[in-house]
Amino acid sequence: MSHESSRFRSAPAASDDPRLNVEQFGIKRGLLVLREGKSFFHFDDVWAAPPRYLIPMSELSDKPDLVVRARGYQLAVRAVAASTNERTVVPVVVPPGGVFGHSAFVDVGDSPDTFRLGTLGFLSTFPLDWCLRQFVGSNVSLFYLKNAPIPRILPWTYLVHSAFRLSCNHGGYAPLWTEQLGDVWREPTPKHTWPVLASDDARWAVRAAIDAVVADAYGLDREQYEHVLSAFSHKSYPKAPDLCLAAFDELKAIGLDAFTKKHDPYWDNPLNESLPKPVIDLPIPVEQGQAQPSLGPLFDGLDPLPAAEPAAPKPAPRNRRATGNGAYEAILRLLDERGLIVSVDAQQATGLDAAGVRPHLARLVEEGRAVTEGQRRGTKYRRIDG
Repeated sequence: MSHESSRFRSAPAASDDPRLNVEQFGIKRGLLVLREGKSFFHFDDVWAAPPRYLIPMSELSDKPDLVVRARGYQLAVRAVAASTNERTVVPVVVPPGGVFGHSAFVDVGDSPDTFRLGTLGFLSTFPLDWCLRQFVGSNVSLFYLKNAPIPRILPWTYLVHSAFRLSCNHGGYAPLWTEQLGDVWREPTPKHTWPVLASDDARWAVRAAIDAVVADAYGLDREQYEHVLSAFSHKSYPKAPDLCLAAFDELKAIGLDAFTKKHDPYWDNPLNESLPKPVIDLPIPVEQGQAQPSLGPLFDGLDPLPAAEPAAPKPAPRNRRATGNGAYEAILRLLDERGLIVSVDAQQATGLDAAGVRPHLARLVEEGRAVTEGQRRGTKYRRIDG
């Protein structure tokens, strides 16, 4: 994200996490939270340290679609995740008020929130993760996600409700609860107590049930499922394999229908398949010269955070082809034209040496524009179509 850093503002040092207080730290000041791939984990949008940066909406006049998406809930998948990590596929559904950099892929479709929640539940399982680990090196690209094997039949309502309960960890998800279930609350805690599932044991009981359902959908038997589970370290929750196998045994004993009804307290509530309405009202930035919409009363009387110090102007390069300016765009055009390139091709197109083109080639993979073939000096970069 370094090439976009001029847009960033340092997040204020505070005891409160901006992700939990988007109104206080961001929206009321015309700022959005910059979420990085390392800032979330499965069913947890505040997994790591608080965000380092905020982005003024005025800096996104050339990217209004980011602000449009920030008005509602977003499904994201971490892009940088090796096959040797505890988990390779790391998805999350985040509440409004944030934007993502290149370290995460974001659902950009016009879909109901049930699609995001059901997909989150499916992507968070060990069987799906095991399939992706057979191909992923150090990046989870769109190419791998689009080509992942998907069972023909999945208990969609069960996946949606379970992922929904696991995701609702703070007040930022309250509108999502109302959208999906209205006033219905069948939890042992008082109504609208966040998180819905607090302890690791309670959360993993639900996660194990999701996992068993997906393993069954893949047609795995117990021995095969045990082999899949053995491929992961489970260092964050060592009891996960035993819970998953116990849930799988129970499913096989009582049947899928009885199992999902037992483990979903909202099984009789139909899904809300309507397209979501914006949860927060954000002014959509426009290019310079166009009419700027009113910011509205939320912004009256509030001072924005101070702008970052302007960077010193860079001297004009003596040879444009020998610098990084425009190099990535040139390599991207070459990839679009040829469909398959190697480092030497990129060097000839930009005038950079091997070390100079290496980060640009890596960026092709990070952004899901190319997939690598071969290793080291023989690495080829093949365009991902679609």
